[in-house]
Amino acid sequence: MLVRCFLACISFGVCGWKRRLGIEAEMKFIKLLLAKSPMLETMDIKLKPMQIAKELSIVKKLTGFQRASPHAVIKIQ
Repeated sequence: MLVRCFLACISFGVCGWKRRLGIEAEMKFIKLLLAKSPMLETMDIKLKPMQIAKELSIVKKLTGFQRASPHAVIKIQ
């Protein structure tokens, strides 16, 4: 699943992922995808409901990750 998602990000420029591995593992995987996907245009991320302070912390981390694609947009729901 992870390899397929990674290859789709590199090849097609779009990534969506619903599987949960735990917040730390997911953040590392998203960081890897952003850093190694030069063709990425859009990454859709759906956060599970949580306290607003926790959501804000996650959003700050996500938007701070380095991106291989200058056009990559992170959409967070």
